[in-house]
Amino acid sequence: MFKWFGRFRELLRGRLAFAAGWTLGWIFRCLFLTQRLKVVALREGVSPYNKKLDQRYLYCGWHEQLLFGGCAGRSYDLSAMVSQHRDGALVAGAFVAMGMAIVRGSSSRGGTQALRQAIEITRTLHMAITPDGPRGPRRVLKEGVVYLASRTGVSIVPVACASNHTFLISGSWTDMIVPLPFGRTWMLYGEPIHVPPKIRREELAEYTREVQQAVDDLNDQAVELSGVPMPPLKVAPAEFSDDAQQPDDGWTRAA
Repeated sequence: MFKWFGRFRELLRGRLAFAAGWTLGWIFRCLFLTQRLKVVALREGVSPYNKKLDQRYLYCGWHEQLLFGGCAGRSYDLSAMVSQHRDGALVAGAFVAMGMAIVRGSSSRGGTQALRQAIEITRTLHMAITPDGPRGPRRVLKEGVVYLASRTGVSIVPVACASNHTFLISGSWTDMIVPLPFGRTWMLYGEPIHVPPKIRREELAEYTREVQQAVDDLNDQAVELSGVPMPPLKVAPAEFSDDAQQPDDGWTRAA
């Protein structure tokens, strides 16, 4: 009886969080309509705002900037990977309001099912991934996105976002960057990075470092354009820090 009640409570909590996220998604979409958006693509034809892209991409940016990717403009054929962590239902609801397809899971939780869904969905849709989520460390790229690129043959496009007037919603290990109304927003898309199929473990680490550097460099450009520095890094809470530092091999084991 108590076990059934616990499951019902968790289900209800998830549904309520999804509904709240869906409502917030529409609020944020309206907020971004007040922004003057500038899209900077280092290579033509990699922006998800282009309706007629002939390739699919894995868009890779930091968790604190995830609102920008879905709300800054009208994206086409875009999906997102959302973790099964506590805040996942809230984020999923917001992304659905933004018109995105959702894959629930990460390399650390629900990994095998998420990997299968991701391989299937990237045949027809782009996918947005925040590789430092769901628990950090902040702005440290995990290997999962590189492994997914190797398995799917879909190239990784580094992403950075900035706005000239923002405020922060504080979280346990990271902040959420939210632009203030009537500001300027920049969306930056880097050169696609192709990861060969069936790469070895040492090659996985090498490409992870390459993507990390590309995302960091692109964020430096975003800071120069906006004049607003990145929020200061936080120390991950003790309950998460040990787990967060472990190698991101949930998908490699699943394969």
